[in-house]
Amino acid sequence: MKFMRKVTALFLALAMILGMAVSVSAIGSTDTGTIRVTDAETGVNVTAYRLMDVNIDDAADQPVDPVYEWVGALADWVRDHYPTYIGKGADNSVQEAFSKESTDNIAAFYDALAAQIRSRSITLDGDTATAADGAVDITGLTMGNYLVLVENGMKVYSPSAVNLVPVWNDEMDAWEMSTPAEVTLKYKEVSVTKTAETADDSDITASIGDRVNYTVTADVPGYPAATLDDNKTFNIYDTLQAGLTLDAGSIQVTGYVGGTAGTATNLTAVNAGNTYYTLTTTGAADLDGAGVSFSLVFNYDNLKNEDDVKFDTIQVAYSAVVDKDAFVFSDTNQESNLGNTAKLSYSNNPYGAEESYKDVTADAKVYTYGIKITKVDSDDDRILLPGAVFTVSLSENGSNPIHFVKTGDGIYRKAESGTEAGVTPVTTVTVGSADDAQGNLTLSGLDAGTYYLTETKAPDGYNKLGSPVEITITDTDPADGIVNDGADGADGADGYVEQRVENSDGFQLPTTGGIGTVLFMAGGVLLMGLGVIVLVFVSLRRRRS
Repeated sequence: MKFMRKVTALFLALAMILGMAVSVSAIGSTDTGTIRVTDAETGVNVTAYRLMDVNIDDAADQPVDPVYEWVGALADWVRDHYPTYIGKGADNSVQEAFSKESTDNIAAFYDALAAQIRSRSITLDGDTATAADGAVDITGLTMGNYLVLVENGMKVYSPSAVNLVPVWNDEMDAWEMSTPAEVTLKYKEVSVTKTAETADDSDITASIGDRVNYTVTADVPGYPAATLDDNKTFNIYDTLQAGLTLDAGSIQVTGYVGGTAGTATNLTAVNAGNTYYTLTTTGAADLDGAGVSFSLVFNYDNLKNEDDVKFDTIQVAYSAVVDKDAFVFSDTNQESNLGNTAKLSYSNNPYGAEESYKDVTADAKVYTYGIKITKVDSDDDRILLPGAVFTVSLSENGSNPIHFVKTGDGIYRKAESGTEAGVTPVTTVTVGSADDAQGNLTLSGLDAGTYYLTETKAPDGYNKLGSPVEITITDTDPADGIVNDGADGADGADGYVEQRVENSDGFQLPTTGGIGTVLFMAGGVLLMGLGVIVLVFVSLRRRRS
């Protein structure tokens, strides 16, 4: 009985060993495997493109140098753009420089390659499967390095690289296929961004009359083939706040394949009878019926280039001019900027019978500033001085003075131009004289920077300033519409630099009782005394004679 138990145990042990041995098969060049992709939306197409081949010695059942070679269809592109990653001449082997490259550079490489594949500039063999329940298996794949791309998704997926290659199993003392090779997709939601810069520099501060250049960049969502045609909504709206005037003729639309670093197509060139979008600049409204400055309603099915590949990014560039309605942040005007909002509306349920959409917005802010001058007596700052006249210039010598429009007693805004319609711009500004305006001068609609106020007429009875008043408007980075403290440190938390400017009431000689008068009087008395003595002396001599 004991003998039988020993024999049974031996057979079981042998069976286990044999079973383990059977699970490890010799690796071969024709072996295939599976890539398992997770975090994918249901219904999207997931494609695995083979970038590298693996060299296997079938006789030895093991990889052989060079283990990895770029596939023939990709070799020329790698050699032209990333020569350190590939051998020279007809050698397509993957070089060590690729394996030692930084993570950021490798990501940039795959991004650039993805753009080439999507634009059909490179044609690679790809295997595609449709995702369900957040995952998909792509089977029957030859060993190699693969780039996984997703199309028709509501999200924006990043290219993903995955290796389906032989690995050494120490326990089994053999090479085996690393299958399934798993990859978790990385993605971002569809987004829109907006930037602003002025024509002369890249800041977001401006004065009345300046031109501001805006750029709106929006991701194009991908819709599966099963999507209802009527539900493929993709619209861009833009709303300018009061203080900005749209230049409708400046609107330019560009489509990109592979992001803004990829292949660009100017869609504006066919704006007459445009098949890509409809532009409305008068009476435009969004999907909710709210008024907007302009709308771009895209024909989603035509957002593609000559290779029938949908653009993944749309960029809209245009300009607006800061106009007379621009305002400065103050205690009476709690808006701190000239706001400008871009909105992307796109279908978020393209399968449903009823259309639904999602809005994504982005803002770009432009700030304008002002100067407040208080004119006072140099001996008593409680005495306010009306009537002084200034010119304002960006140069110390006063050349090219800034034009202003008077809007009240001692209140001026920068003119939109030197010949603004309906008003008469002036190059001189006068300090207010009545009631609360007495001694005060307010200038608005100015950009950050340094200004020189040259007094051309002093207050009555006072001396004119001998040099310009220098005032600098600064707004710390990031700008928020609130200036730093002025020279006198008396500013409020607003967009105005405040400064007191003093005038004296004339050059005065010393008054009676002053040391100067005493000296003159003493000198005069002395001279008179000497004269009297001389006269007496002369008179006495005449009498004696």
